[in-house]
Amino acid sequence: KKRDQEQGRSLVLKSNIGVHKIPLNQLMYVEAQGRKVLYYLANGEEIVCTDRFSPVCDQLIQYPEFILAHRSFLVNMNYIRTIDHAKNAVCGEKIGCLEIGRNYKRDVLEKYFAYSRSTL
Repeated sequence: KKRDQEQGRSLVLKSNIGVHKIPLNQLMYVEAQGRKVLYYLANGEEIVCTDRFSPVCDQLIQYPEFILAHRSFLVNMNYIRTIDHAKNAVCGEKIGCLEIGRNYKRDVLEKYFAYSRSTL
């Protein structure tokens, strides 16, 4: 039932090549790069938009699986497999390792543990 609800949630984006409807369960992470926002999907697709990062964060942070791990990264916790203390990074098979911002470390750990317990 929960999976069916999650599959119905999506994000509509406008890029220079068109409009995209992305299921949130396929969105691994979002990265701010200069004046662009990059969306990385589980199928390997990358979508580049000229949105500002802060409204994107405001929208996605409302969903329990998304967490701000750095001032430039918003990560879907379903794709995190390890929080590597040596690298100070969140790591996963598909996302590689993404640096955790110094000011975000405690929040990432607390929210990841809470989210992991709630999805068991």
